[in-house]
Amino acid sequence: RGGFFSGFSIRNLFAGMFNPNPPISFILVVANIAFFVFQSLSNGRLTSIGIRDNDLVLAGQGHRLWTSVFLHGGFMHLLINTLTLKTYGPIVETMFGGIRFVTVYFL
Repeated sequence: RGGFFSGFSIRNLFAGMFNPNPPISFILVVANIAFFVFQSLSNGRLTSIGIRDNDLVLAGQGHRLWTSVFLHGGFMHLLINTLTLKTYGPIVETMFGGIRFVTVYFL
């Protein structure tokens, strides 16, 4: 019983549209911006230690699985991802809950 879609309802869909700042969505937007600032100031160092490389992940650098979701190829990449997260994140987070939302975000 339950499952991934067990919390879905039309009421939750509309609640997400009118709840513009669920906590997880806001935290992820701030984290993306902060990582981009650090990435820009690090002269490529943060990118080189955080980018996903499957061979390095298999060699024990598991942090690359989650750090890569915060790295961006430039300002436009950050802008589009952040606007999309700000627009749809609250809806998805309200529909499915914070734990499920974070799980899908990191997949």
